[in-house]
Amino acid sequence: MRKPKSSGKTTAELLKEAAISLFGQYGYEGTSVRLIAQRAGVTAGQITANFGSKENLFNEIVMEIYVSTCKDYDPIIGEYEYLKNENLCTEEAVWRLIERIIDTQIEFTLNLKNLDAVKIINIHSFNENMRTSTKLAQLTKSKIEDTLADLLRDVFKQKKRLHSLTISRAVNGSIVSFAEHAELLYNEVLNSKYMPQSKIWMKEYLKNFIMDSLRNEALRE
Repeated sequence: MRKPKSSGKTTAELLKEAAISLFGQYGYEGTSVRLIAQRAGVTAGQITANFGSKENLFNEIVMEIYVSTCKDYDPIIGEYEYLKNENLCTEEAVWRLIERIIDTQIEFTLNLKNLDAVKIINIHSFNENMRTSTKLAQLTKSKIEDTLADLLRDVFKQKKRLHSLTISRAVNGSIVSFAEHAELLYNEVLNSKYMPQSKIWMKEYLKNFIMDSLRNEALRE
């Protein structure tokens, strides 16, 4: 097998880089150990040596995606904690934070660089066995969903927390599921000559739809 040119990356990094692309392209079941190794330019035995199995490799990738993504929400979570501690959680301030969370989720989903990562999140989210096998990833995901749920509870004053958490998960799931048609969107719309305007329009449309739905829910008795 031809070895890749020296890139300064470790074998584990090469394998993860190859696996992210292949999982995004072919899915978990459609990506073999041999294919990952071939793309990385190493022997198949290196997957066992570095990760133990394909499943462990996939789980580590999922964990890294969630942990990395969660960092984008830390400033929002930090501001929310500050506002609560200082008794400054006005309804206007809470809605502003909710909008920032929605913006952050949409920015991630519609970023071309994250296309494979979003597909991997979909694989992980809709596979029961994989969901239970990556506890840290679940905790990270829950951190985002719980923060949005707490914010929603502040504006859904008469509603219970379970109601807010259900809506939070629905919002998160709907944005992630948006990626199911990402390739069509990217190929037919985002890569067209109208790409900048189309991307802005889709982001604004999706955000406005979600925000309007949340505001309408808050007004319900």
